[in-house]
Amino acid sequence: MFQMGMRCGCSQLSSLQQRLIICAITLRFVMGGIDSSILPLGISNIAMDFGGDYASILFLIDGILFASALIFSGRLGDQVGLKPVFLIGIGLFTLGSFLATIAGSMEWLLFYRLISSLGLTLSLAVSLPIIMTNISEENRGRSIGYTIMGMSIGAI
Repeated sequence: MFQMGMRCGCSQLSSLQQRLIICAITLRFVMGGIDSSILPLGISNIAMDFGGDYASILFLIDGILFASALIFSGRLGDQVGLKPVFLIGIGLFTLGSFLATIAGSMEWLLFYRLISSLGLTLSLAVSLPIIMTNISEENRGRSIGYTIMGMSIGAI
């Protein structure tokens, strides 16, 4: 569905396909908003359950987004394609989030959160380029607004 290698493949996509792309990216931002806002609510329970030290617990929050990985994720999107990187990112986020729910120790929880964070980072780096190359010019601003709104909805 996502066009790769073209400056704007939006003329080849139907209105429905463009809307599906926006829905997928908006859901990604909703997941990111939920992920970033829910963890602080459970920090005290995590500390009690796993007995982690303060640095480990803070790493759970600070490790949510790898700023340096964004550069590599964007480059990977250029080389492999936007759609595969987006889908791999969503898959890693989902897998990491699921595994974090069954983690048996602080170390495993940190590891699974890193997998989850890597997935969010991969999908974040290619979200805007997907919009820019697949959504018609007259709908891009609105589309970006919807996706960013998704993050706020997720945080709420």
